[in-house]
Amino acid sequence: MPGLLAVASDDDTDEENTIPEEMVIPGDGLTILKDRAHSAGNFASILLKELMPQLFGQENLRNMYNWNGGGINAKREVCPRAKLAIRQYVNHYYPECRKEETFRNVVVHKVNEALRRPRVKACRRCLLTLQMQTNKCGDENSVTSSLICQSHATLCHGLHVYGSIKKNVNRVETNNRLKSIKRESNEEGNRATKNQAEGKKLDKDVASREMMMTRPKTKKQAEGTKLENVVSIFAFPNGL
Repeated sequence: MPGLLAVASDDDTDEENTIPEEMVIPGDGLTILKDRAHSAGNFASILLKELMPQLFGQENLRNMYNWNGGGINAKREVCPRAKLAIRQYVNHYYPECRKEETFRNVVVHKVNEALRRPRVKACRRCLLTLQMQTNKCGDENSVTSSLICQSHATLCHGLHVYGSIKKNVNRVETNNRLKSIKRESNEEGNRATKNQAEGKKLDKDVASREMMMTRPKTKKQAEGTKLENVVSIFAFPNGL
């Protein structure tokens, strides 16, 4: 498998088919990894764990990375040299992934999923394996190991459930907060509308009162004018 296991060199003519020297996996080890895989995406995830084990430790550094980096969480990009090696290994065993769209949909998606998901599935897989071994041999050590792994898997599952519940609670709290803000905004708008209506009504009442106050004066003025006319007629019957 010389083409697959080619290492980086100063010659750039075969750059697309070269694998960085520190990312080369020996043939036997590569075969074992391939036998563990059940798909191209799963094989890529296994390769990433092999080439960058530091991401999958207890610190959970994998949560800070994805294949291309960026996104809404501003994640870091997976090491480009590891990406090159993974692409070459996957393309060798799964030629259909040489198409960029297929590689993106099948491989990149699966790798990103492995980088962000919890390790519950791994614990369950470990539990299943040990249970099978226990059923075959039934010795005390296997039973003890199975119980330990079962406890570990239960703990991981509990942490996963707790994380999911916490996310849901945070989502509910956020939605409630947004609803409260929207409700307060609507109440402010209703109060403003009510105040505006009350202001218009008050202006109307003031105008009505002013009109009522001016009407008697106008009537008295009319009566005074009428009286003056009568006096004028009696005082000057023939006119001036």
